[in-house]
Amino acid sequence: MKTWDEFAKRCATWLPDVPVFTVTDEAFEAARDFYVETMAWRSDPITVATTVVATQDYTITNPADTEIAALCAAWLDGEELDVAKAGELDDYFPGETGTVEKVWLFTPSSVRLLKTPDIAGQVVKATVAYIPKSTATGIADDLFTMHWRPIVHKICGRLMRQKGKPWFDQALAAWHDGQADSLSLGYGSIVGPISRRPYRVKMAPI
Repeated sequence: MKTWDEFAKRCATWLPDVPVFTVTDEAFEAARDFYVETMAWRSDPITVATTVVATQDYTITNPADTEIAALCAAWLDGEELDVAKAGELDDYFPGETGTVEKVWLFTPSSVRLLKTPDIAGQVVKATVAYIPKSTATGIADDLFTMHWRPIVHKICGRLMRQKGKPWFDQALAAWHDGQADSLSLGYGSIVGPISRRPYRVKMAPI
């Protein structure tokens, strides 16, 4: 585990006079922003629900100090499901039962199935994107090793936009923002699209 103050050491090159506690406060917010934007912290497929008849919502046990930012892809007994968007909930009557067609991230630790299942024992798996919870004191060593650069640039950009502070520098803040955006785009490309199904392409029949 690398605690948030580890980021302060990496920021010292650009922000030598900023108190460590000020940097650590920004580190959590910057890390959270990075993982929301890129979805770079992803799981292997995990079980998010085992269907119970007439039960629509299911709680997920997340790793300590994490919460789910998005469902990236989902499957029902091995068959791919649509990952629902909030606006698509209106396509279903409340409590409508039948074959599960979509799964929606209802809260950062629960999913809602659409339609409400009428068959018990079906397994819903998903790849999920995690972000740190407010209780997190840092991120895992491997995540730090992979992602500290864009997060440090985000921290510097955020701090250098603080008007009235000795470290205020609008031009340098813009440079750090650009570096963070460029690196974040690269990490987002590595892991693929945030949501899988809208990008699927089927070949036309011959």
